[in-house]
Amino acid sequence: MSRFLINEPPLLVSKTLSCIIGLNEALVLQQIHYYQEISKNIYDQKRWVYNSVANWKKEHFPFWSEATIKRALNSLESKGLLFSANYNKDPRDQTKWYSVDYDVVSKLESEYMTNAFGQNDQMESSKMTQCNESDCTNALAHNDQMHGSNMTQPLPKTTTEITTEITTENKTHCQVHAEPDHALCVLNHFNEITGFNYQNKKTTMGYINDRLAEGYTASQLNQVADYLTAKWLKDKDMVQSLRPMTVFSEDKFEGYLQCSAKWHEEGRPVCINKKWVKRGEIVVDIDVNARDEAFVRIVSSRGTPQNRIEEIASELAGRRGIRTAKEFQARQTWISIWKQATEQAAQEATA
Repeated sequence: MSRFLINEPPLLVSKTLSCIIGLNEALVLQQIHYYQEISKNIYDQKRWVYNSVANWKKEHFPFWSEATIKRALNSLESKGLLFSANYNKDPRDQTKWYSVDYDVVSKLESEYMTNAFGQNDQMESSKMTQCNESDCTNALAHNDQMHGSNMTQPLPKTTTEITTEITTENKTHCQVHAEPDHALCVLNHFNEITGFNYQNKKTTMGYINDRLAEGYTASQLNQVADYLTAKWLKDKDMVQSLRPMTVFSEDKFEGYLQCSAKWHEEGRPVCINKKWVKRGEIVVDIDVNARDEAFVRIVSSRGTPQNRIEEIASELAGRRGIRTAKEFQARQTWISIWKQATEQAAQEATA
């Protein structure tokens, strides 16, 4: 017999939980749950598991890089599925301690059950009912034992068969929904937000599939695409870089992800003239030709203002006495006055 099939304790994981939070996250969460159940480290009325990323790799996930494990742990924390703390006696020891937030897990399970039953109701409205035969199992009932799986016990000697059965007597169906193609979803999202039309081809999809294989989630890839689209789409110098091979490149993706996370936390500001603008903040475009022409007409020739910007600028110029200043100094002062007048006029227009 092959020593790969299987003479060592396997890793078990809920397929349904993997679909909800990602395969890597589900594996890590299940492993923490198992060791938390037998942990004697109790602080703040919780059981805790602690380990360095290096030891997680060495002892539990040798098939992953440390970066992949760290991303999975960070993802679980960001989703609220893990508490993290530091109970190390040595303050220099920054090893993290983890505890599963079972309330959040239960909420996920409840939402999944609600959605599943909602789908069942839709099936019934279409005159479709689930079959009751023992060989046609429901994916929800079959997949999940979210709190009781033992990561070190042998796999049960059962098989899972997904079938679609149709009988001529009562037209009974057992329907199981296929997992979406995450890479294709990412590509479709990218095309939608950019207005481009990249095709489902090997070269393009390779960059997306490689990042997914490294443990990044589809939502993380979409967030990076959103961030770089907001930053580059209207920038004539950078829009040419807005393509899958750049956005999802191996050497730059992690950096883009960190920047996109900060951008997302700040409310996803828009980028105008290469400057991030928060919601409610007013950014104006300065018409240099109009500004310089107005200086000659209003300051030098003492002409009459022709619009609200010029009215404000003329008033500010009078206060600052630029008509009596030397021309170079007057022009430099007029530049700042014109910017202030443009912003004030824009505020008045949106008030």
